Amino acid sequence: MNKKILLIGASGGIGSCIYKTIRNNNNFILKPTSKDLNLNYKINFASSLKFDALVYCAGINNPTKFSETEYDDFNSSININVYGLIQLCKKVQFTNGANIIAIGSLYSFSSNYNRIHYITSKHALLGAVKSLA
Repeated sequence: MNKKILLIGASGGIGSCIYKTIRNNNNFILKPTSKDLNLNYKINFASSLKFDALVYCAGINNPTKFSETEYDDFNSSININVYGLIQLCKKVQFTNGANIIAIGSLYSFSSNYNRIHYITSKHALLGAVKSLA
């Protein structure tokens, strides 16, 4: 059965693999680019379609020394890696029984040097998904 899928982050490594997999099943896939849908700001998304699935694999990871991390680094990471999903869940029309899939990271559970804003955002994404569920 063909599904209507909203795929966010289709141009990245994980997103492009997801796209290749789900397009082979003759699904209708809407995959806005970062220019179409700027996740770093308030999202203006409107569609008359009802989606069977939202796959959210948008993300930014810019390793930065802790001593050089700025407010904007955190703000961008939270906006793109977490809040974009939350905004879309409020704006997208879903069919009954639709699926919402958010791609996290091993950094949702662990840490590494020079990634405080990315790791914080991936922990927050895990919490957001648990809360939405």
